[in-house]
Amino acid sequence: MEEKYDNLSEDIAKKIQIISSPSLKAKLIEINTITNILLFDKEDKFHDEYKEIRGRYENNSFNIYKKISDIIHGKLNPNDLLTEDDYNKYNIIKDNNEDKETSYINIKDFWLISLKNCDYFNITEYEEKILKYLKDITIKLHENKVDLTLSYSFDENEFFKNKIIRKHYFYNSANEKLIKTEFDDILWNKNISNNMSKNKNENKKNFFDMFNKNKINNELDENEANFIKNDFLPRILEYYLNLVQYKKKKDDLEDNIIGTFNANKINIKTIK
Repeated sequence: MEEKYDNLSEDIAKKIQIISSPSLKAKLIEINTITNILLFDKEDKFHDEYKEIRGRYENNSFNIYKKISDIIHGKLNPNDLLTEDDYNKYNIIKDNNEDKETSYINIKDFWLISLKNCDYFNITEYEEKILKYLKDITIKLHENKVDLTLSYSFDENEFFKNKIIRKHYFYNSANEKLIKTEFDDILWNKNISNNMSKNKNENKKNFFDMFNKNKINNELDENEANFIKNDFLPRILEYYLNLVQYKKKKDDLEDNIIGTFNANKINIKTIK
């Protein structure tokens, strides 16, 4: 009986303890045990099914980012992406004489501009020089549908040898709180890492602080992963156009719109 008492909530235990009938006590304790099995089994199944559904949704979302990457890097011709309705709706001047080489130009400094417009990171002048080489940001869910990896791909550059810098986020599967992170060591070229302290803002997180063992903790890392996965990437166009400012308060769910974008007159040649 003592073992079953241990499974009672404090409120239920207080109520049962004052009952004089041993038989009634035993019956109520058993009912509590049975209903707990139902409740916890239901919660576990719901949580597992939710993770599976959410995992499928997020993987589909991450596949969409691949197409966005192809557009950024000029792998898709803009003329093939737009319908006649698009041209009419946005009054885009279509140049039928454009050759393929012109049409396939990439969007220069797309990720750098987006990150600079984002108020989450403080991009130092020195980091800006490095982030000009940032080619892609991608997400991959692990098999458990909870843990994830953020990958930052770079073109060959003078600053470090890495082509990809990965950061892995590991969560408690029950409450999905971040347990730890692991990340690739950045293979800085000689004398480069010493310059990373330039233009530091101690009140804000610099971009490469994500890969500095002295600058990370679970709360910051969890906020960082949530921001990139749930805000920055889904709204990447708004960040590129400087329409959104990141809200620092955790309980503030409203967007802070800081401008408007006039799409009335766009020449497709200007989108490069």
